[in-house]
Parts: sequence; structure tokens; C-alpha cells
Amino acid sequence: MDLIIFLLLGHYVGDYGLQTDTMATRKKESIYYLTLHVLTYTLTIAGTVVLYGLIEGFTKLPSIPLMGILAAILFITHWAQDYVKSRLSPSRQLYYIDQSLHMLLLVIFRYIILGS
Repeated sequence: MDLIIFLLLGHYVGDYGLQTDTMATRKKESIYYLTLHVLTYTLTIAGTVVLYGLIEGFTKLPSIPLMGILAAILFITHWAQDYVKSRLSPSRQLYYIDQSLHMLLLVIFRYIILGS
């Protein structure tokens, strides 16, 4: 099974399933709740990568330092996107742009982690 399936599953679980109503409403005005949401998201994605390693073999994964760098990039970019999005007027187009950027980063990570 391809890593992208795990990353997309992690995205939906972390960005929607584990985001509480409090996080969803308060992250717009509170750095604490924004950070809590993004930390939950990042840990969920990391968990799905570990699950992939358990199923497909850890030899397919890069070194722990590189995984840490990717996790930091994921955290920072998601935090920045959600921060900017929360300061703009909500719209369907903004939602699609936000989700497309999240997906693009996950696809890039898949190629960084697995190569071709």
C-alpha cells in the first residue's frame, strides 16, 4: 500500500476527526488553540507514517532526523496557513486553496520519503 494513503488518512483524521469544536472555533482568536490543533494534526500525520513503517517495513522510511525536519515543516506550514486563513473572510475558494496546499505538501513529503 502506498504511503500517500496513510498521509491522506492522517490528514482527514488530524484536520477534522480529532479537531474538537473548541479548537475549531477558538483557533481563530487563540494562538493556544491554533497551536493545539496543529500539534494534534502533526502528531497524527507522524503516527500514520509510523503505522506505514510497521506495515510496510521501516527500511522504507528515512532517518529520524529527516523525519523530524519534515514534521517541523509540516507543523510550521500548517500553523501559518491556518493563522492566515483565520484572519481572512471565510469562503469556499479559501477553503479549497487551504486544503490544496495541505495535500500538495503531503504529496511532496511522500516523494521525499519514498523517492519515485
